[in-house]
Amino acid sequence: MSSQQITILHVDDDPQFGELTKTMIEREDETFDVISETDPHEVEGLLDEHAVDCLVSDYDMPGMDGIELLERIRADDSTLPVILFTGKGTEAVASRAISAGVTDYLQKEGGEDQFAVLANRIHNAVEHRINERKREQYRTVVETAGDAMYVLDEDGDIEIVNEAFERRAGYDREELLGKHVSEFLSPDQVKQGAEAIQSLLQDEDRESERFTFRGPGRDGEERLYETTLSLVNQGGFDGSVGIIRDITEERRQEELLSGLFDESLHGIGVKEIVTDESGEPIDYVYKRVNDRFEELTGLDADEVVGKRATEAIDGIEATPFIDVFGEVALDGTTAQFEQYSEPLDRYYEVSAFSPRHGECISIFSEITERKKREEELIQYKTYVEETSDTIAVVNPDGTIKFHNTGGQSSLSPFNVEGESGFEYIHPNDREQMLDLFTKVLEDGTEEVTTELRVETIDDEWRWIEARGVNKLDDPAIEGIIVSSHDITGRKERQEELERTRNLLRHTQELAGVGGWEVDVETGEQVWTRETYAIHDLDPNGEFNPTVESAIEFYHPEDRPEIDRLVTRCIKKGEPYETTLRLRTAEDRLRWVRTTGVPVREGGSITSIRGAIQDITEQRNYERMLHQIVQRTDELIDETDTTTIAKIAVDIASGVIDTPLAGVHLLTENGECLEGVAANDDVREKIGVPPVYSRSESDMASEIVFQVFDQGEPLYIEDTENYGTLADETPAKSSIIHPLDSHGVLLMSTTEKMRLPILIGILLNWWHSQ
Repeated sequence: MSSQQITILHVDDDPQFGELTKTMIEREDETFDVISETDPHEVEGLLDEHAVDCLVSDYDMPGMDGIELLERIRADDSTLPVILFTGKGTEAVASRAISAGVTDYLQKEGGEDQFAVLANRIHNAVEHRINERKREQYRTVVETAGDAMYVLDEDGDIEIVNEAFERRAGYDREELLGKHVSEFLSPDQVKQGAEAIQSLLQDEDRESERFTFRGPGRDGEERLYETTLSLVNQGGFDGSVGIIRDITEERRQEELLSGLFDESLHGIGVKEIVTDESGEPIDYVYKRVNDRFEELTGLDADEVVGKRATEAIDGIEATPFIDVFGEVALDGTTAQFEQYSEPLDRYYEVSAFSPRHGECISIFSEITERKKREEELIQYKTYVEETSDTIAVVNPDGTIKFHNTGGQSSLSPFNVEGESGFEYIHPNDREQMLDLFTKVLEDGTEEVTTELRVETIDDEWRWIEARGVNKLDDPAIEGIIVSSHDITGRKERQEELERTRNLLRHTQELAGVGGWEVDVETGEQVWTRETYAIHDLDPNGEFNPTVESAIEFYHPEDRPEIDRLVTRCIKKGEPYETTLRLRTAEDRLRWVRTTGVPVREGGSITSIRGAIQDITEQRNYERMLHQIVQRTDELIDETDTTTIAKIAVDIASGVIDTPLAGVHLLTENGECLEGVAANDDVREKIGVPPVYSRSESDMASEIVFQVFDQGEPLYIEDTENYGTLADETPAKSSIIHPLDSHGVLLMSTTEKMRLPILIGILLNWWHSQ
């Protein structure tokens, strides 16, 4: 028993004996606090005033004897320990005391030993009352518990059970109470329970001990159970309390999800939400993470799993992760978003859903490099300058007959008539000018163009585009007309554009990102090759992109949103970033992420520059993961192999989107692979799925059994190269994947990324059986 104070009310009409009793028994036990009283009529008031743990009363007292006092007390309190400590020890008194409900009876004797005996009797009576109260509490808890619960005494005999335990044991309560637990539990379970009790007795700081065992369920099938054991009176023992919980489904789901974890290309974390008293999310605990989680975050699983996010990641409170994951877990919603994590200094693209209330699974990928490329892409600049043409009429020998600067007075000197135009051309470019003259003279109708540098009146070299046409036969001109305009700015822009294109090509190769720019005044757009590719358009084709024609590619339901964002960017200068659906020229639906930022010149918005990325595969992959996780519930409760195969084929058809799919399982004699499940297209196009036999010499059987025996998948790009296999299937490409020692999965696809998840779930199911 604990060292908590025990209050004792001692009633004796002899005050001297009362003081002696108080002194002696308080000396015996320092936890005793004795209140002495000589008048039995004051006892009821003292019981109301003090929290008395035990009453010790004399028998022979004036006005009221000890048994009359006992009867009064029992009328209000049937459990208070009452010890009759009297000098009158007759059988009649003892009989009356027992009938009145006395707890103990002790006769006064000479010497100090009697007080040691009294102290011991008091201690036992109080402790018995405490234990009885605990048992009543246990009885209330046990009766209302949903899990199977029981209370045993120190010898292992059953004292209390609830209905759930009755159902599990298969006996009525009357048949269970008082029997030893070994009559209803296996020897292994009894041994585990005994070891748990010894462990708790050796370590009083441990409140409970857990162990698992297997046993038959109500349907006769083997189930996995977890027992949580605690002691009634800890160090004092006095018995044990057990809670038996069926964890079969929980363990099966964990095993099935392990296939998803191991095969995923994304980081995955399972989190349990922590809430405050009002039910609002304030944190989450990592229950499990996969290897990719460690790679993408730089965090070790050992440092994360079992800890709160606020403990594992400094500064996580400043991000929206706790609120978003909390909403998903508590409301059963889903979420898709991009977020920069300042504590980890990385960008992530995250999808989240809730497998059960209070839990959240996040699937994410790092997009830091892609975000950097996008920022570089929308920051590039090109400059366009307009100039008026300079017109000159030149003789075949290069002397200038007429010259008009056309507003470009700085481009060339005045009064150059009669001089050779070659004198103003950069020495390295004079050969190009000679070529232009030669071609013009050889073909009198075609305009010839070249680019070269000329010297200005400021002694600078400027690039011009010169166009020459032969007008020697024209009596009004009789010369070669050379029109030119300053393209120095364009040359500089070309160099900048080439660098930008290199950046774009590099960015597009890494992230599949296209760039675009729209002129606010004209509405005309310029697209990069990747942008054309995303729209399934030929960059050399006839399509000329404009704001209106670009918006037409978006899904009808998404057009108002992109139109609103572009309009606000043009009118208010608000940049945007959003994810929308797009219908390509090939009528393919794609998910794209598009961004736009305003470009200002002289304080006015002159254009919008942005980027577009095809994220269809990523969205499909995330949706597929979500759908497969949802379908695992069907596998958890299923035990029939053929039904499992049909579910796998259904997942292959509906989630992985393969036209033809079938599962062939090994027959009992090990000589054939027999089709047990196929989708509707197989039955429509092939009929009854073929049986592959070891004894047959046809190529199809040989190939299928080779895959099965070697345990390695075969990816067939063209079934025509495999003889009779092509005769048995209309599919142009196929995958034959082994299912360990169970059989093979055949699919009319060469999609390699999604298949391992389905295979992992199937194999985990078979291994769990």
